[in-house]
Amino acid sequence: MPFQPNTPFSINNTELHTWFERDRKHIELRNANTQKTILEFWDDEVDEAVEDGFLTLPSFIRLLDKSDLHQQMYDLAVERGLIRSKAKKGIRPLLKSGSRVQSKASPNPAAA
Repeated sequence: MPFQPNTPFSINNTELHTWFERDRKHIELRNANTQKTILEFWDDEVDEAVEDGFLTLPSFIRLLDKSDLHQQMYDLAVERGLIRSKAKKGIRPLLKSGSRVQSKASPNPAAA
C-alpha cells in the first residue's frame, strides 16, 4: 500500500532512526508500517534544523532522549503537511508560539 499523506497518523505509527558518526549526521522519521521515509535530515540539514529551532540536540548526541527528538520530528512532519495528525478535528496542534489555530471546518457534501 503506497504512503498516504492524508491518512491520520499518531506518533505511534512512526519510528525514529538516527545515525551519528564523527562529522556525519542522519535523522529520519519513518512510517512504522511501511518503513517509508516521511522526513529526513542529513549532515548540514541537521545543523540547519537545530539552528532554525525545529530540533534540539544535546552536546553529546548519544545521551539524547530519543523520545524528545521523535516528538520533534513528528511535529515538524505534521507542520509541513507531510502527515496528518490524529488530533481532534477542527483543532491544529500547538504552534511554536504556544497558540492554537482553529482550522476551517470542511464543507459537508450532504448539505450541498
